[in-house]
Amino acid sequence: MPSSESAATFRSPATGALHALTSNHVVQGSIIFPGAGYLEMARAAATAGSALRGVFFLQPLAVAAEGLLVECAVAEGRFEVRSGSGDALVDAAVV
Repeated sequence: MPSSESAATFRSPATGALHALTSNHVVQGSIIFPGAGYLEMARAAATAGSALRGVFFLQPLAVAAEGLLVECAVAEGRFEVRSGSGDALVDAAVV
């Protein structure tokens, strides 16, 4: 996605292939995006030679909502995975 010169943003709908990939990761009756998925998104989005350190998971991401988008933003050695509907996610995207 277009972003500032120092940031890279990658977005995917939480349906189709992503939903199929995570559909068996059920916690208390909800499909939850696996922690390893967050790390893999960050690794794929990062520049060559980057390393992940000090990773914190603030809250689980339920992937069952209609129209949900999952986004990974990488900037200045930090990454953030967030989710929301199209317009709400764009409005909240601050890296």
